[in-house]
Amino acid sequence: MSSVQKALEIALGFGYQIDPSALKLLVKLGEKRCKKTGEADPSFEAIIKEAIALKGKSQSGLTIQSRDLKEAFPIIFDFVDTPIVLPEDPVQTEGNFLKSDVEVVKDPSGDIQPTGIEGFAQLFKSRYDKILHILMERPEARQITKISKVNMEKGNVKIAGLVFGKRPTKSGGIEVTLDDDSGRTTVLALSQDAKRSVGEITLDQCVMVEAEASQGRLLVKNIMQPDIPSKLASTSKKSVYVILLSDLHIGSDKFLEGAFMRFLEWVGGRSGISEEDQEIMRRLKYVVIGGDVVDGVGVFPNQEFELSEQNIFKQYEMVYEKLRLVPKHLQMFVIPGNHDATRQALPQPMIPKKYAESLHKLENLKMLGDPCLLKLDGVLILSYHGRSLDDVLATTPGLSYEKPEEAMKVLLRARHLAPIFGHRTPIAPETEDHLVIDVVPDIFHAGHVHTVGQDRYKSTLIINSGTWQAQTGYQANLGISPRPGLVPIVNLSTLDVVWKDFLTSSSINSRQAG
Repeated sequence: MSSVQKALEIALGFGYQIDPSALKLLVKLGEKRCKKTGEADPSFEAIIKEAIALKGKSQSGLTIQSRDLKEAFPIIFDFVDTPIVLPEDPVQTEGNFLKSDVEVVKDPSGDIQPTGIEGFAQLFKSRYDKILHILMERPEARQITKISKVNMEKGNVKIAGLVFGKRPTKSGGIEVTLDDDSGRTTVLALSQDAKRSVGEITLDQCVMVEAEASQGRLLVKNIMQPDIPSKLASTSKKSVYVILLSDLHIGSDKFLEGAFMRFLEWVGGRSGISEEDQEIMRRLKYVVIGGDVVDGVGVFPNQEFELSEQNIFKQYEMVYEKLRLVPKHLQMFVIPGNHDATRQALPQPMIPKKYAESLHKLENLKMLGDPCLLKLDGVLILSYHGRSLDDVLATTPGLSYEKPEEAMKVLLRARHLAPIFGHRTPIAPETEDHLVIDVVPDIFHAGHVHTVGQDRYKSTLIINSGTWQAQTGYQANLGISPRPGLVPIVNLSTLDVVWKDFLTSSSINSRQAG
């Protein structure tokens, strides 16, 4: 069945006819796409559904006209009526483009050295060494004693180790088991302050414990996490902007194509530009996409029933068809997520060329691994898809999906992007732990949880950039309400954030995330 026939069936299923002029426009779009991209029979399901949705709101008849199609997706049908040349940005013109200043500080794609099961010992040794080095930068942590040399009978002692376990005791305390490279011991938290500190740490993270030895036991006096220091954030010397996106999930039948096309019209300077937007558009330079650009295939059981496209190659071609509309003066960066076609275990290399060849060929798009550290106009941006946020939210009391920024603070305090081992987040055995946050970012960007969040923690701006997918059945079962269509735009000279709402066609407004 051709895509045009399928579109007819969808319209009839909703009680609508398609006017011959609209049908001709669909055929013309298909022919032009085939000629330009080689893509055969593009799907018009989303176009028809969006046109029907708009018709339903206006109640202007049961026949879909060509004007209804153009109203639903003006940027697509401008493609039919004009030569295949992307329009020049009406705000930025060739002569006043701001030059990009980009440095890829860290990208795991070229550094991954997978090993066998024995590599986990190397991985945790690397984690311990790296975070111990971070702890030792503090004056109060410079007298750390190895566990094997602790006098258990008397005196105060400082030890550092990976949290192997936590369990309540019959006396109402909490026993914490610590490992270092010399041995293992337990410490006991009895006071309310000590127990509160234990509740704030995760399993498998590295901490320093100040304890008092008494009758063969170590009683916790204080627990110090590696944490990020208080410092002045680096900012750009000139006013430039970056857009932070994530979780497009193109290929899902819940992908909000109408909202995303409105975003593309806006970012191309063609629609929805308010007077307040003019300065942003003149100084917009970067777009960072934090993973899950496609919904993938076989990611979870019965996923095929929730897909509009079941071919992974075609899903990435659909991504290309959209991102090619982003103006060429904007530099894009794409990292993978757990729905993308690369290895699931962290760290993830970039999405391979064999799955997304067209994206790799886009001149203004750079594929990177997850996580990656970018320096854009002097500002360090740590972009991470956020898979481990599920584990943090599930194991840390008081946190919820409604405020993902709080879970991101847990990672910053732990100085590790996936401190919890053996839960939902797969971590690969590597000779080096690439997930340690050894460089403090000015902006920490993540996605994955499909809700949005913004906060500042010490000097770091935290952004969780939400999604472009409506609520799935899985999320409904968990009681998670996604907040799609919101776009954070960060001024790199001030680290101030403007949120733009593209969910409704009638309003594209700034909106606070909180």
